[in-house]
Amino acid sequence: MDTRRKIEVLCVDDNAMILMLLAKILETIEGVTATTLENPEEALVVFKENPDRFALLLTDFMMPQMSGGEFALRVRLLKKTQPIVAVSSAPKACKPAWAFDDVISKPFTAEIIEGVVARFRGCHST
Repeated sequence: MDTRRKIEVLCVDDNAMILMLLAKILETIEGVTATTLENPEEALVVFKENPDRFALLLTDFMMPQMSGGEFALRVRLLKKTQPIVAVSSAPKACKPAWAFDDVISKPFTAEIIEGVVARFRGCHST
């Protein structure tokens, strides 16, 4: 597995500061670029345009437009194998649990995000 393979991560969170932090962390990882969107409905449109574009999706769970759970379920209808990680201040509330490959807590550290990327980087096949 080439851990330096170039990948793109889609980050969805209604909090612009969280998105800025995620993008900053992700773009310090060699070969990783981040696309950030505040609206999960817009993120679904972008994902649907090319379901193989993103190696990983990081999504907030509690968003006003749509929950992270609903977002994950809609993504799974488009691509069952898409790695999806919920990022939440209430990780035990992330339901349905099977919709997510992992759940990480807010606040998170750069090391946690780096670990998640390393874990799922090899799963991307384009």
